[in-house]
Amino acid sequence: MNWETTKTWLIVSFSLLDLFLGWQLVQDRQEMQSYTEPYADLLASTKTLLADHGFSLDTSVPSSAPNLSTLKATFAKPKLANLVAEAFPKNTSALRQNASAGTAQGAPGSVKLLGNGTWQVSYTVPQPLHQGHPGQVLNWVDNGSLYHLDPILSGPGTKIFDEVYNGFPIFDATVDSTVDTTHLYGYMQTELVHIAPADKVKPVITALDALDSLAQSMDKSTIGPDNKIESITLGYAQKVDTTGSETAASNYWFPVWRIVSGSTVYYINAFSGEVETASS
Repeated sequence: MNWETTKTWLIVSFSLLDLFLGWQLVQDRQEMQSYTEPYADLLASTKTLLADHGFSLDTSVPSSAPNLSTLKATFAKPKLANLVAEAFPKNTSALRQNASAGTAQGAPGSVKLLGNGTWQVSYTVPQPLHQGHPGQVLNWVDNGSLYHLDPILSGPGTKIFDEVYNGFPIFDATVDSTVDTTHLYGYMQTELVHIAPADKVKPVITALDALDSLAQSMDKSTIGPDNKIESITLGYAQKVDTTGSETAASNYWFPVWRIVSGSTVYYINAFSGEVETASS
């Protein structure tokens, strides 16, 4: 037997075997990296996690998660006279205006500037609305075309409208109106202007990730049984920068998933998944 030849063949055979096994390992890793767990399985896992923390899911969950950027904006500072003309187009002269105090008042109603881009309008004589058309509220609102109805937070006696930027609602720039089916009794408005991206767009977490973060952040003992999640919506909410790169008063609006459960509203940072705020 020629041991040199045999040894050579053994070396070649083992080399080919190593190449084959290495190629197979690479293929397996590529398949694992490209594998995406079915959405139905992910949704089922999220429902289980929510149930473990006292929540149930009573709404559809958005499956897409776009790239977004943080926004920078300033609060609107409209002139009192302009607000009076918009809110009381037929009775402007009937309101006594005090620009230094930021108030206007008369028989038809009143306007009061509250600061930070917010003002209150009240009607002594309610404005008429056509039944079934709540959007008419925006006819008496500054830049009303910027706002869209928020059907989740609106209800009997109140219609809420969110200012919208590039198709996404800004949850704390709203028109909160008091109405019945045929009349507008007043509203409080917050308006932002000069809205622009503050940085480059980045991926946001999915709605399922936001729900997982909410569940994991909650102590089951602090919430009631069967808390139904009725809505999950992607939009923006305010955050004040205190890093020192800007003044502490510099205001930014960052992407959030808003989750509504009964009377409680949660905001989940759409970049980090942190539960930023909750309000009731």
